[in-house]
Amino acid sequence: MTAEYSESAKSRIEDYLNAVRDRLKTSESVDAQEVVDDLRGHIERELSGVGQPVSEADAAKVLDRLGPPEQVVDEGDMSWWRKMILRLRKGPEDWRLAYLSLGVLVVGTLLTGPFGIIASFLLSRAALSVAKEPEPPAKKWLIYPSLIVVYAFIIFVGLLWPAALGGLVGELNHGHGSLLYKDPFFDNDGLGTVLAVLAGGGVGLSVWWSLLWVLGRSRPAIVRVVFRPFAEHWTGRVFGKVVLSGWGLTVILAAVATLLWVKT
Repeated sequence: MTAEYSESAKSRIEDYLNAVRDRLKTSESVDAQEVVDDLRGHIERELSGVGQPVSEADAAKVLDRLGPPEQVVDEGDMSWWRKMILRLRKGPEDWRLAYLSLGVLVVGTLLTGPFGIIASFLLSRAALSVAKEPEPPAKKWLIYPSLIVVYAFIIFVGLLWPAALGGLVGELNHGHGSLLYKDPFFDNDGLGTVLAVLAGGGVGLSVWWSLLWVLGRSRPAIVRVVFRPFAEHWTGRVFGKVVLSGWGLTVILAAVATLLWVKT
């Protein structure tokens, strides 16, 4: 008995079989049309006993049992560039976005500089948003490069900009009006000046990092969303230890610098 299909079911099945056919076009070990005919016959037999005309939902169940085309077909005979083109055309949305992300990162960055990096980053975040399962290692190589570049820049600038306070302390001490300008340990770039600069930068960093730590501890979901997927288990404990260590080092530097100043 030949199954009768609704238009949506027929379209779903043909899309599936066309995807299989595309993946077998360059294979030298199998006949693409023969495989497609076998699959069509199997689908026909599976659906012959369901209500007619066959609905898209019933067709989808059979296709799900067969598995996606990339699993049904052995892609071992296909060149890497053809696999990439097929996934861009027929692959799941998250895979298409992943390949586009890497392509835009390489080509877009050469042509547009930082705009290519930003575009690639947005594509990678979009790929993460539509993914329905943990990312396979192969996909990570496609979407992680732009994420790492952007996150590293945000962390570097966002964490270290308060260190400029140390430079300000050094500039103030170099002024001829400074009380410490001609003192032994603080003369120009003397030991006292270096310690004061480091302590000043440490104060700026420690205060800023403490504010970030409080925000991150009270709103961990923000950190996890902003730095997804690398901060999925963020709790703030490790960063809290870093902040505490920063305060400790800053206090030591400030104490030594003050001791030298008292001796002048």
